[in-house]
Amino acid sequence: MIEFRDNDDGYLWWLERHPDGYVVNAHRRPIASYLVLPRAECPSITRLATNAKTWTHGQFIKVCSDKISDLDAWVCQVPGELSSCGMCRP
Repeated sequence: MIEFRDNDDGYLWWLERHPDGYVVNAHRRPIASYLVLPRAECPSITRLATNAKTWTHGQFIKVCSDKISDLDAWVCQVPGELSSCGMCRP
């Protein structure tokens, strides 16, 4: 498991090498009501939103792993629960 904060290059590198992985999209200060889990290939986390310029700078961080169980453990620290991405539904 790896957290990307202010590291777009590292995040994009991870996505390229872990296409079957998972990503938690969270606020910079994670809150229980926004812990979204997409697949690493999902357009929701591989394409920038219309008004966005970065993936891991500013408002959001990404926490990545090949195993959902690792991300569940990370989310327990927030505390909160993962919500499945509405686009890819992992």
